[in-house]
Amino acid sequence: MARDDKNSAPFLISGGGIGGLVAAFALARQGFAVRVFEQSPEFREVGAGIQLGPNIFRALEKIGLKDAVLADAHRPPAQEMRDALTGKLITQVPLGPAFFERFGQPYAVTHRADIHGTFLKACQGSPLITLETSRRVDGFEQHADHVTVTLEGGERVEGRALIGCDGMWSGIRERIVGERQAAGVRSHRLSRRAQALRGAGGSVAARRGVVGRPAHSFRALSAAPGRTL
Repeated sequence: MARDDKNSAPFLISGGGIGGLVAAFALARQGFAVRVFEQSPEFREVGAGIQLGPNIFRALEKIGLKDAVLADAHRPPAQEMRDALTGKLITQVPLGPAFFERFGQPYAVTHRADIHGTFLKACQGSPLITLETSRRVDGFEQHADHVTVTLEGGERVEGRALIGCDGMWSGIRERIVGERQAAGVRSHRLSRRAQALRGAGGSVAARRGVVGRPAHSFRALSAAPGRTL
């Protein structure tokens, strides 16, 4: 879709991970020019598996990437929770036709590298998206009608807006709302609450018979073929 203002300043995105690439593609579909700055020498995703619920596929459908993501994803017949010590089935959520009928979209699992590769390929096919590696955003200045970004090395780039997709330790988020340590703080609070529960008479899971030991002994299990935890 072309826009009358397509030659104006582009949107600037810091970070070429899953979030950065899908944001770039969604903007390009609306006719906006986008520049994606990735600090690494190449666009790649690290990590492991990722769960994709119906809400994700609803969004992907709107930007035309649902089928491409499903092509590399697995749709398990059910989701199970088991006791980490005995392997006993605790509960099961069927993910077949009844699930699809209720939510209108499927549930699937995939590897982060696969979904990232799908988004990267989509961005590479858009003439409105410029993908740039070894380009770290070091700072920015907000103006009345645009933003100026400073890249590593001192280069300054102007854009209509800056979108921070630079990960958990986002320097952009820290600059805007001061939450550089947000993830760590929340995890610490959750850990402290769990410790308090154990100190008050054992873990919640142990008291309810889910596991036979305190919560810190609960671990994820590898699922059987065609299943996910």
